[in-house]
Amino acid sequence: MRTLIAIAAAAFIGISAAGAAEPAQVAAKDSTAPVARTEPLTSREARDIARTYLKDSKVRQARVGDVTQRNGEYKVVLKSADGIPFKTLTIDAATGEIKG
Repeated sequence: MRTLIAIAAAAFIGISAAGAAEPAQVAAKDSTAPVARTEPLTSREARDIARTYLKDSKVRQARVGDVTQRNGEYKVVLKSADGIPFKTLTIDAATGEIKG
């Protein structure tokens, strides 16, 4: 019973493992931070990054179009619901970072 009260009190005042972690550990948990990879991205992973970009940008009625790879980068075409291209993302194949 005391344990439950202690856990409830800790939750109430906002003590958590993330709050006690080092800043480097918190940054490592950040999903937007580029991650060092041993293998380059696949086209499926580049497509997933583009889908996440659309979701995070709150772009409605859009989809991911063609994905091409050249010179260590993926070019991902973003299209409207009608299939009209409106933007091309450049994704670094080594890090997964969106360049533009």
